[in-house]
Amino acid sequence: MANAFAHRLGATTAVGGIALASEKDQPSATVKPLAAGGLAYLCGTLADNLEPAPHPNRRQFFHSWAVAGAVGYGVYKTYRWKAKTTAQKYVRFASMVIELAAPI
Repeated sequence: MANAFAHRLGATTAVGGIALASEKDQPSATVKPLAAGGLAYLCGTLADNLEPAPHPNRRQFFHSWAVAGAVGYGVYKTYRWKAKTTAQKYVRFASMVIELAAPI
């Protein structure tokens, strides 16, 4: 079983890498990959924090297929959301990062 650091490192690497790869066609670099990696690091153990080890139902709800399906659907809907304002763009970005980082 992976520890908290391994979860956070995996989330940081995966989500930061996805954000970096999505910017390859941009004319200039932005801080999005760094911000995505940092937020992913903070959310990498979200499921474990919501359902801690001493909890009697450890890994029964937040580590279930139902939650995985709900997160997948949330990622799909968030990805297809066309943000119009700057605030909506930030919310969309943060939502994508949290949804991708939490289950890792």
